[in-house]
Amino acid sequence: MEPEAAWGRLGAGESPLTGGGEPVRTLPGDYPAYYAAIAEALRTGGRPPVTALEAAAALRVLEAARLSAAEGRTVVLEEAR
Repeated sequence: MEPEAAWGRLGAGESPLTGGGEPVRTLPGDYPAYYAAIAEALRTGGRPPVTALEAAAALRVLEAARLSAAEGRTVVLEEAR
């Protein structure tokens, strides 16, 4: 588990670097189950655990977070394309 100093912070403009906001514990992922579901979808042609549209949306959020941290400002998701 991560130390509390590395947790995210809930509040506009807050981060582990700037402080402020409420700390939010990092939740563990279940990567073995995720990759098993990917393998199953590839084998059977079934629905993947995450669609391409969902993955692209997650990447937009990550890019907005990166830009926000780099520029020290709030970034609207439409800017992070």
